Amino acid sequence: MEPTIGIPITFTVFQELCKFLDGSTVSEEVATVASKAISAWIEQQSAPPKEDSPALLGGYQWKHVFLPEGTKLRVVVKRKTFHAAVVGDQIMFDGQATSPACMVNQLASTTRNAWKHIWILLPGQSIWQLAQSMRE
Repeated sequence: MEPTIGIPITFTVFQELCKFLDGSTVSEEVATVASKAISAWIEQQSAPPKEDSPALLGGYQWKHVFLPEGTKLRVVVKRKTFHAAVVGDQIMFDGQATSPACMVNQLASTTRNAWKHIWILLPGQSIWQLAQSMRE
């Protein structure tokens, strides 16, 4: 038998796994299923990118944060919301290619830190996150 170690996971994830296993025909132990899931994740991350993966389709490099094509950007200025999107290798706002800083400064009519004013929704995600949180 191979030696094991403990890996902390959130209690919620542990509960979801146990609930799933209780309601399924899987007879394996929680630790075995978790090990298989980690191995599958490693295999998936190690696989070469698919031809239609965002990395091959395009995206915008903002300092050290990569925004894949399809990323949505949102800025709120004076209680009005503005949207932009990553199309190809550019951020498109109001029909024009722009940078995050130019977009925020144009909308605010003053100099602002774009990292603190742009909210980002990555493709396939459902939660907007402040750009600054992606930078850290």
